[in-house]
Amino acid sequence: DIERTLSTQHTIEIVTGVSELVMKGLVLILLIDVALRPLDRMASLARRIGAGTRGRRLRPTKPTTDLGRTAVAFDEMLDALETAEATAQQAQERMRRFLADASHDLRTPLAGIIAGSDALLQADFDELDRAEREQRLVAIVRQSRQAARLVDDLLLMARIDNHAANHPANPAANPETRSESVDLVEVVRQQVDAVALRRPDLRIGLRPVAENVSVRIDPDEVGRALANLLENAAQASPSGGQVTATVAVAPGPSGAHASVTVQDDGPGVPADQRDRIFARFVRLSTDRGGGGSGLGLPIARAIARRAGGDVVCRPPAAGVGARFELSLPLAGQ
Repeated sequence: DIERTLSTQHTIEIVTGVSELVMKGLVLILLIDVALRPLDRMASLARRIGAGTRGRRLRPTKPTTDLGRTAVAFDEMLDALETAEATAQQAQERMRRFLADASHDLRTPLAGIIAGSDALLQADFDELDRAEREQRLVAIVRQSRQAARLVDDLLLMARIDNHAANHPANPAANPETRSESVDLVEVVRQQVDAVALRRPDLRIGLRPVAENVSVRIDPDEVGRALANLLENAAQASPSGGQVTATVAVAPGPSGAHASVTVQDDGPGVPADQRDRIFARFVRLSTDRGGGGSGLGLPIARAIARRAGGDVVCRPPAAGVGARFELSLPLAGQ
């Protein structure tokens, strides 16, 4: 009887032990499944994102746990990836529009060159007088210069973009820039005289509020920016109009700086378009010289920013025309 009782007790202990191990195993499996469920969600979400789904996030309810912190980091990584993807798509779209606009703008002068050349080739030189031949040749030269200017603008914008992409932390540090201390009034005077020679129908003048405004710049690059601002003002002004360049030393939040203001008496720029006008290939209307390439103002702003300054469109002083201000740091700042 004792042996039978012991044998039964052993059997009960074995069955109970095995049952307990099985139950513990099932509970452990359930606990592991619950604990690793966020990882399964991560894997599933990663697969959906790889398949093209965007905008989904884990958003853990307990971000203080180890898995919660991992899920938060995963969401932050997705935010950064989607932001980078959107930025790349925008850059690609801008490049696509840039190439389309550049091709369109180059097509016009090239078509004029081809048409003028064909007309000269097919014409009988004995029947053309000298004045007519010169008129056609002048038209071809004018279209050629327009195409060459557009190509120069495109190359300059490409160099500026390439430098900004290679030096995002310090876009102003360009080894190709020749920086020297010059008198800004003299640089402005040279550009004013050049534009005045090209546009004798306008009153183009310089009004230096301050003399000997010393700045450390590349005079050729800043001269190009000033020429673009003056040409833009000249194109917008009617025949007999006035364009005034004012050089001064203006106060600012970070100290005094040199300022060149170009004022015209054209149709002006609407308040809601004063920043958009600096986008590439933007032409507001033909009233403000919309026949240009749309690169003059973006180039002027890019050059000014590379020199440590900026170009902005201000409200006109007398309520008429447009007023563009180029600011540059003074020498020694």
